[in-house]
Amino acid sequence: MRKVGISSFFRSFALNLLLYHWGTVFAIVMLIMHFTLGVPIWFFWVALAGWICVIAVFTLLMFRINSCNDIREPVKENKNPYSKKGYVPYKYSQIKR
Repeated sequence: MRKVGISSFFRSFALNLLLYHWGTVFAIVMLIMHFTLGVPIWFFWVALAGWICVIAVFTLLMFRINSCNDIREPVKENKNPYSKKGYVPYKYSQIKR
């Protein structure tokens, strides 16, 4: 299995940040409310950090799932007497009339 490095994690993280950009809407609303209504700026930073943390956890979870080994079972002997292994179909000319 191919090993993935920290650089591929950051590439995936950056791609996830771009794909899930809708999480910034709440943070932008908080920033606008800060300038217009006087809401504390830390609401903006909490919303932004929360969005980044959710994306980071999602990316780490996907990397963890990807890093699990794929254990394959060994090939077993076919013991089914009705299977197609070794079956030779009759030809039309072999059928007796």
